[in-house]
Amino acid sequence: MTATARDVLWLVVAFLLAVKAINFLFWWAKREVKLYVNWSHRRL
Repeated sequence: MTATARDVLWLVVAFLLAVKAINFLFWWAKREVKLYVNWSHRRL
């Protein structure tokens, strides 16, 4: 199986999108945790 330039390009694009998605998920999770911690502190 030989990888053409297009195959390599698609792999790079998919990899970059995966990295972006993971970064976004981490950012979102951190924000959610912060909101949850603030909310639980207010309840106490």
